Amino acid sequence: QQALTTATEAAANGRLAAVINCAAISFPGECETRPSETESVNVPSLLVESLCRHARSTGWAPLLVQLSTDQVYGDSRGDAIPSLWRETDAVAPVNVYGAQKADAEEMIEARYPHHVILRSSVMYGPFLSCSDL
Repeated sequence: QQALTTATEAAANGRLAAVINCAAISFPGECETRPSETESVNVPSLLVESLCRHARSTGWAPLLVQLSTDQVYGDSRGDAIPSLWRETDAVAPVNVYGAQKADAEEMIEARYPHHVILRSSVMYGPFLSCSDL
């Protein structure tokens, strides 16, 4: 909530060119057992509402860069040897996390035209390393 308030204040002062939304609960098991809680993070409705409100009141829409996942694809192609996905490939998530990120993409595309969606295959951080894969 604090980050959203800070971004909104920066936008109001004309200092915000873009919002990069990296927020996610990207542990599929956690999403399966706590879908309501994880959805509030993985589907950024409040962020998009705030950006829409800002755009209406100021006439300025900062670019929204939304980080998503290749898990929106699931295994819809059934390739024996995985190949690269294209942005035009149909989404068919096979888990709650993929479905939540697909819902986020759909919501953003419908409500906030000034956006870019990046689908990453693997994210690294303090709780995930190559040895964990």
